[in-house]
Amino acid sequence: MPLAQSTVSQHLKVLVEAGLVRLTPVGQSSRYEINPVALLEIGTAVDDLLSLCAPGADSNDNRD
Repeated sequence: MPLAQSTVSQHLKVLVEAGLVRLTPVGQSSRYEINPVALLEIGTAVDDLLSLCAPGADSNDNRD
């Protein structure tokens, strides 16, 4: 990615603070991983929002 390391670090920091990504220090490095529970919760919230905005529409209609 053509992004500065400081830009990536700032975005990762925000994602960690939001609980969407987990941070594990490994020596002088850091390991980042997606929090699958939080991702599922976001998906459910988006489905609920779409149901309110478009009653009767099935959000699963476009999935293969």
